[in-house]
Amino acid sequence: MSYSSSTLRERIVEMTDTIYFDFSKLNPPMEIILQLRGFENNSYAVQEEREKCFCSQLMEQVLVSLRKQIRLDSNIDLMVSIVDTETIGQRKIYFILNTASSVFFQKKELYQVITRREGVSGNIYELMHDARYVRMYYTSEEFYDKYKRKNDRNHGASNPYKKRRVMRKMKRPSIEEINEGINISVLRFKNAINEYIEKSFGKVVVKPEIIGVFSKKIL
Repeated sequence: MSYSSSTLRERIVEMTDTIYFDFSKLNPPMEIILQLRGFENNSYAVQEEREKCFCSQLMEQVLVSLRKQIRLDSNIDLMVSIVDTETIGQRKIYFILNTASSVFFQKKELYQVITRREGVSGNIYELMHDARYVRMYYTSEEFYDKYKRKNDRNHGASNPYKKRRVMRKMKRPSIEEINEGINISVLRFKNAINEYIEKSFGKVVVKPEIIGVFSKKIL
């Protein structure tokens, strides 16, 4: 197969801009070990129900919202799950990188589409950094360029209080930056869990406690 000089130049640019993203150097998944205390009851069924309720509230009120914020901030999407262990009253909070959007990581840049959530009012440029008020998904460079050209023609004149969507270009993190970001993110989760425990139990002595943060061994 032969190419014209112009076509060949275009293909070279395309190949230079498209980089196979190798996730093989990704660090092993991480986990926080949580010992549930303060739910003891003569009835194991009652104790188990209390523990389940606490874990459900922890997931809904803390872990899910923080996961969304981290993804918006750093393009690191950690799947979070709480699983039982063989130790009574102990749970593992398990963190693993979600690579479902890996197709967008084949470029040097990432293109975020940020849309306001239903019922949210205000200036979208002031809301766009807070995952409580906006959603985020990725798009292609082509759609981002179309958005930018249109926005430049209008000189950003559209009303930011009525605007439902904005886009932004961000540098794609390297595998080393992702690994570092995961470590930082898990520490953010740890701090948020501790804050939630303190808020929920106050000065009570017997309460849930984080007893370790580990990297999961891959056999």
